[in-house]
Amino acid sequence: MAQTRFNVRTLLLIIAEALLIFWAMVAAAYLRLGWIDAYYELNEKYGFLKAGVVTLFCLAAFYLYDLYDFVVMHDRRELVLRLIQALGLAWVALAILMYAVPPLMIGRGVSLLALPLALVMMVAWRVAAHWLLGHPSVGEKILIVGSGEAAIDVAREVLERRDAGYRVVGFVDSRPELVGQSLINPRVLGTTAEMPDIIRREGVDRVVVAMAERRGQFPTQQLLDLSLSGDVAIEECASFYERLTGRVSLDMMRPSWLIFSGRGRQGRVSAVVRTVVHRSVALAGAVLSLPVALLAAVLIKLD
Repeated sequence: MAQTRFNVRTLLLIIAEALLIFWAMVAAAYLRLGWIDAYYELNEKYGFLKAGVVTLFCLAAFYLYDLYDFVVMHDRRELVLRLIQALGLAWVALAILMYAVPPLMIGRGVSLLALPLALVMMVAWRVAAHWLLGHPSVGEKILIVGSGEAAIDVAREVLERRDAGYRVVGFVDSRPELVGQSLINPRVLGTTAEMPDIIRREGVDRVVVAMAERRGQFPTQQLLDLSLSGDVAIEECASFYERLTGRVSLDMMRPSWLIFSGRGRQGRVSAVVRTVVHRSVALAGAVLSLPVALLAAVLIKLD
């Protein structure tokens, strides 16, 4: 699992989507109930609070479907598919909740109208947001430690996936003679000894370590100081490459990466949670649809 830190982009994305879903519910109430009834429903029957509950369910579903992972969501078709799945999951869960607690319903038919409205708004917003993330001036700034094939491969993949939300500012290396040389498009900005100054000057958010030869050259002290300061995230190139591309590079893989890659308990817990949620929703959907199925069977028999 990648090292994470407070990310303003993710926070802004969550706030924007919370506002979009909230106002989609409000707009659906006015469209379905009319101005007077919607005003009464929202102001006198805690409609705004109910819309907030819907918003929280949707944000939780987005999180379950990794819709706040910029690396995972660089594929627009996958983005739209996951948005549909997440909103569908949220609405099924809300339908069960409103069936169990009828006072939570915001007027008859409002939720059914809000679903397509929220979907259209979210797809338009996400497409615009991912286009914006591809702009060179926006994105998490990455400094790559190393100048070998692994470092160049990581930089090339980042350049090919601009909408993943990353931008390479350059490289640092232990050899002074490489300073100023262009390895692919970004150049070598300085030596590893100058790394703290380069990070401050360039506003680096993440350091990706991709040194082929580490014996006697690895900047242990600089990276340790940066890690303790908490100013930047530090990540092995193999882990970053896997998150970015969805593939494991055998050339980058080291025994230490297999030990610290976080593929153990967290991955199993996440899989168990998803399985429980999906099966619970499927069971609830089957139970709720049972009366309709029985009615259809009776009508077919009578016909």
